[in-house]
This record gives sequence, C-alpha cells and structure tokens, in this order.
Amino acid sequence: MAHHENIATAEGRAPCPAALAGEVFMTASLASLAAQMGLDPLAAVALPATIDCAAGKAGMAPRAMIAECEINAPLRDYLAGICRSADVAGALS
Repeated sequence: MAHHENIATAEGRAPCPAALAGEVFMTASLASLAAQMGLDPLAAVALPATIDCAAGKAGMAPRAMIAECEINAPLRDYLAGICRSADVAGALS
C-alpha cells in the first residue's frame, strides 16, 4: 500500500486519511461500474464527469448515482452510451 505522507493539497497540508479513503472508494466504485458497463479505458475516462452530471441533474449524490447504476440496467446502458460517445481523445489532445 502506498504511503501518503508526501501528498499535499493546494493549501500545503496533507489530506486527511478519511478523504483519501473516500477517494479510494469512489475510484473502486467507478472502476467496478465501468467494468459492469463494458467500457473500454478511453470511454471510462468520461465516466466520472458523466456520473457527476447525471447525479446533479437528478438531485443525487454521485455515490447514490453509482449505486443506482449498479441495479438499474437501462440507466447504466444510457450512461455507458454517453461515455462511449464522448470525444475523450479529442479533449485530451
């Protein structure tokens, strides 16, 4: 497991362990959802923004949107289609 003593925020302070745990949870949840959606790595790059946008429009927290996608196949397929249609390569160039 990596040590985070040298990680600093913009304010120059190390992030709290709970914040790191939350980010690890979200990363694992998004990776699991991307696999469930069958997204290739390039399409998966669009998943965090897609989840954030969909959650905001639905008035939900991103974690709640991820949980809903895990059990709601039509929603999962719809958001996967958005990820696949995103011009990630163009945005990264």
